[in-house]
Amino acid sequence: MKPSTNTNWDKLKSMSDTDIDYSDIPQSEDNFWNNADLILPHKKVELRLQVDEDIAKWVKEFGSKSNEAINNLLRSYLISTKQLTMNV
Repeated sequence: MKPSTNTNWDKLKSMSDTDIDYSDIPQSEDNFWNNADLILPHKKVELRLQVDEDIAKWVKEFGSKSNEAINNLLRSYLISTKQLTMNV
């Protein structure tokens, strides 16, 4: 069951971009973007590996998000062990 929100989704879907009030968002200046990095998604490759049964059960709990969860877990580990720089 999805958690309920106070968002009026029907109204939001019917809005155009011109209906959006951006007055509370400061406009960024050009120099803000001078040092910005473009980060593109990494190419995904298929990998087959064997894991312990309890690990496999835990991964299955993520359902359709299991690949994303495992990828994020491994990336966090690589970053935390300084084997991968933050400029990926």
